[in-house]
Amino acid sequence: MTTGLFSAQSTAPAPAAAPTRRRAQIFAHRGASGAFAEHTRAAYLHALAEGADGLEIDVHLTKDGQVVCFHDETLDRTTDARGLVAERTLAELRRLDVCSWKTSAIPAEYGGLRSQLMTLGTLWSCCSLLVEACAWPSS
Repeated sequence: MTTGLFSAQSTAPAPAAAPTRRRAQIFAHRGASGAFAEHTRAAYLHALAEGADGLEIDVHLTKDGQVVCFHDETLDRTTDARGLVAERTLAELRRLDVCSWKTSAIPAEYGGLRSQLMTLGTLWSCCSLLVEACAWPSS
């Protein structure tokens, strides 16, 4: 006997199982920038220790072609120097203070003040990354 769209002996497929719920991933914007200076080793390590699944980073190219984690194209706001990131080598940037504008109290497990500037290569294999490539200079 047929009623509606299906017969009494319908072979209609069983309802699909409910989809598996996926947990949203948390990416720390500039690391844990509320606790430590943005885009520093301390900010990144603290964000991961607090449970972030990955990091959102901004990158710039240095004068010697290294990719560094830095939000602004200038050094003015977050270092003790002035000028463009692109006008400095990685070695020159590593000598700058990138933390004191926010805090100079860095826990020992996050490295010293002069080890806070990070490169993309250093972070590449540590966790999931969302990378924003900022303006690249033309050659």
